[in-house]
Amino acid sequence: MLSENDRFRKFHGVDAWHKAGYTGAGITIVDGEDHDRVSDGHGAKAMRTIQEFAPDVTVVHSTFSENNGADFEDITIPYIISNHICVAGASQSFKEIDGSQFDDAMEPVARACFVCMSIGNRDITQINNMLKCKYIYGISAYSLGLLNNKPVWDSVSIESDMVDFCGPINVWVPSSDGTGRYLFNGTSCARAVITGLSALVQDMAIKRTGKPLSGPMMYQFLKDCCRQIIGTGKNAQTGWGIPILPDPETVDIWKYWEASEMAFTDKDKIPTYAKSSVSLLDDLGIMQGNTAGEFMPNEKITRAEVAVALANLYRKLA
Repeated sequence: MLSENDRFRKFHGVDAWHKAGYTGAGITIVDGEDHDRVSDGHGAKAMRTIQEFAPDVTVVHSTFSENNGADFEDITIPYIISNHICVAGASQSFKEIDGSQFDDAMEPVARACFVCMSIGNRDITQINNMLKCKYIYGISAYSLGLLNNKPVWDSVSIESDMVDFCGPINVWVPSSDGTGRYLFNGTSCARAVITGLSALVQDMAIKRTGKPLSGPMMYQFLKDCCRQIIGTGKNAQTGWGIPILPDPETVDIWKYWEASEMAFTDKDKIPTYAKSSVSLLDDLGIMQGNTAGEFMPNEKITRAEVAVALANLYRKLA
């Protein structure tokens, strides 16, 4: 990581997360831009910006082809689901695509993946219409003052009610050969930073709960830790504001945890008051069903079943 970006990492609370061991290790991010590692093109700069904040993530490319909805629905969405990707993003403009057409296809993605895209730069003059999908979140840009570290919304961003969060521009990234560096800016840079921050949160979620946050719960987490720099509430310039990660020791990640839908064949027999608890133990692999897929909520538990549950708990805590 480049020392020139220390001020951004400090401002966003990233240093404490790295110190606590949340660096994105084991997290794979799908990025919609071609980031040829031997080039210094736009996609490569976006990838290296992500890694300035989540240094141990793996970034892979899957087609988010502009103005080609078939690529997104037929290639990218299945890839995210089948590979258990928990963070994804892109910085293309998608001027001609109405993202609302992907609401249904994106629903299974959103159960375990946060997806964000740049709102678009003002010089492009057209907004990223993919953000009309209710499971894809919009990122605008702010500038961080060199002398006073004061954040100010940057007019490079298009203004829109589809902006959800705001990330920094003018982040430095290393060249492909490691001998130089480039200044990356625009809403593409801001989006890459928010992608990196999200990877750190998913790192914590997986380590503490065994599963990533859903897209809507990651949205809520980022919203809860936002610092607004324009008025109060959500606005067309910065959305909910700038996500500042809190001290990881103070984070109750379980607050944002959602139970998976249970697959037990007799789940309708589980009392309402117990369903969330049963789902939690199922997700954690502590109590599971029999070979017929039944949980048998009203049957007596045997000593053998108690032994299996306690052993599973021990392995989870070890």
